[in-house]
Amino acid sequence: MLSLFLYLQAKEKEERLLRRQINRERLEEKRKQKAAEKTKSLKTGSQNAKGMRSITLAPATLLLLAHSLWKKNIQLKILIIGF
Repeated sequence: MLSLFLYLQAKEKEERLLRRQINRERLEEKRKQKAAEKTKSLKTGSQNAKGMRSITLAPATLLLLAHSLWKKNIQLKILIIGF
């Protein structure tokens, strides 16, 4: 009876370890996909306007920035992309 109990405990432990390993692998795959998407967006963003960098701003922030640059007579090229 004790050996059956120990066997079941060992089996449960093995299953837990296997589930943890599967979860770790799943999380690692998600991290890799996220990093690939980020790299891809950085590459396409940097090529958007002839080597100029691309950033995403809230509309209010964009208006404040544009007004500030306008006051300093600095030209700003804005590419608006629909969401």
